[in-house]
Amino acid sequence: MGLPEAQALAREHAQAGRTAEAEAVCRAILEASPDHVPTLHLLALVLKNTGRDQEARSLLARARALAPLQPLVATDLALMDLAAGAPGGAAAAIAALALARTDGVQAMRIARAAEEKKQPGLTEEAWRTAIARGDVDARAWSGLARVLERADRLEEAREACDRAIAAGAGDGLRFRRATMLPTVYESVAHVAAARRDFAEGIAGLRREGLDLPDPAASISRVAFGLAYQGCNDRDLMVELGALFRDACPALSFVAPHVQAAPSPDGRRKLGFVSRFLCEQTVGSLMEGLIAAIDPARFEVHVIVPLRPGDPTWERIAAAAHRVHALPGTLEAARRVLAAAELDVWSLPASAWTAFSTSWPSAGMRGSRR
Repeated sequence: MGLPEAQALAREHAQAGRTAEAEAVCRAILEASPDHVPTLHLLALVLKNTGRDQEARSLLARARALAPLQPLVATDLALMDLAAGAPGGAAAAIAALALARTDGVQAMRIARAAEEKKQPGLTEEAWRTAIARGDVDARAWSGLARVLERADRLEEAREACDRAIAAGAGDGLRFRRATMLPTVYESVAHVAAARRDFAEGIAGLRREGLDLPDPAASISRVAFGLAYQGCNDRDLMVELGALFRDACPALSFVAPHVQAAPSPDGRRKLGFVSRFLCEQTVGSLMEGLIAAIDPARFEVHVIVPLRPGDPTWERIAAAAHRVHALPGTLEAARRVLAAAELDVWSLPASAWTAFSTSWPSAGMRGSRR
């Protein structure tokens, strides 16, 4: 078997998940050709996928030294160092971005990794490189808009949103553009101006129309920033709820048991619904409350993503009578809430700000809080 055939066989094994076979073929190739860069690269990826990161990085570094202008090798080495929090990870990523042959797809991979590691400067550079190198869609402009918004460069963020929308981004980005809020305010007048912009953005979307079949799939944040302004948000939240119900009629669903009269006997079913009942601020705030609820009066349900191994989540789950896995899509989450037949349910404060006027009445009878 010649080198091209052996390479093809190794790739076939790797793509099929036959890692042992792929490793064996790669090592046979390298025994005959120790400096064969494509095989060094492939073997490094196979080893990384089997948890042998140190050996994988060593092979990638060797391949990088042998082929310093190869963008895929440079990108994969940078991504490995970024994921590991290595001191040279950012420098390696910048070097990969600087390669003339690094295309938009590789730049987007670096942007996502840098964003996950909360490195805004590198994230912005990577998104801008992706845009400059072409062959990308609205995702790069959307990503750039995110990092600019987090840096409070809202006018630039809105311009990036406009470019993403023109490139085909969905209505989730239209919502984001219309509802951007500063993180830091210079004055009371600045707060007032931001709230006017927010209200006008919601009103504009209601006039123009918005289509969000599953808001959770296209919107990552709603109105969390309002909570930091120290103002009465009721009217804004009413308008926001109306916008969401227009954009997604499924949000107005009411579970059958809500229409029935509650039984006067027995414990009330009390549910807590959140993605953040874990080792996080919301989890820390709610853990004691949930544990202190009188079990003689209430049957406590928590509706959350399952996080075994997370200590806060495990303590909250142990304090509850029932734990329900919270799906990531609206329709599936609605089914779970309805099936629990809750009498009262609560969204912790951060989630409440976002969804108090738009969450489907799938599991509530009585008070929402």
